[in-house]
This record gives sequence, C-alpha cells and structure tokens, in this order.
Amino acid sequence: MRQHETGMEAERLSMLVVDDEQWLHFVMQRYGPRIGLNVFTASSCMEACEVLRNEPGIVIMLCDMNLVDENGSQLVATARRTHPGIMFIGMSGNGEAEKSFSEAGADYFLGKPFTLSDVERLVRSALEKRQNSMER
Repeated sequence: MRQHETGMEAERLSMLVVDDEQWLHFVMQRYGPRIGLNVFTASSCMEACEVLRNEPGIVIMLCDMNLVDENGSQLVATARRTHPGIMFIGMSGNGEAEKSFSEAGADYFLGKPFTLSDVERLVRSALEKRQNSMER
C-alpha cells in the first residue's frame, strides 16, 4: 500500500487504485495529484480492504477485474456495503466484466486499454455525482 506524497495530503480527496499491474500504480500516483487527488494503491483485495479501513478520505476506487485473490466485482460488492460513500469505477480489458461490475454496484466502467483522459473524465464525473448526492 503506497501513497504519492505531496505537500497537501490532508486537503485533498483520495483515490484507491486496485490493480496487480505495477505500471498502473506508477502512472496513477503521478497523475492523481494533477487532478487534485491523493492516490493510494493496492495489488489485491486484501490490501484494498486494509487501505479502505485505514484511509477515511478515499472517495473513489478504481478497480481491475482480475486480481490475485478475488475478482474486482466481488471487492466492489463488499466495499459498496462497508463504504457506501465511495464512487466505484470498475475496469477490465474484457467488455463482459462491465455487467459484473454493474451488478456489484460500480458507478462506472472503464474499458482497457484507456487513456489518462478517459480516467480523468470518469473521475471528474464520479466526483460531480458524489457532490450532487451529498447536497440532497
């Protein structure tokens, strides 16, 4: 579990990236602050649950389908029950995973391969949706 360190950690909202691909951790840890988010990473469902328990500022979870200890849609379903305020974005190179993520409670789906612009668009949309739901 790692966080990209900046000088403003306490003031920023946070995102958890759950994927066993280390390159994605590296990219998102550098890109997250550009869009105003601290970024935590996890390579497994077990690590993700630990981060969620210990980091109350997480508002978005970007989660891959294929993880080493469980599938991503199972993690989303569990985390949706325990952390209902988080916006969930499922991701996979398999388009059929979109249905699984949707049934598990994911708010969005991101097909692989994707660009950083795609991630930013969904993250901004998720943050807006979260803000709107909090105002009601």
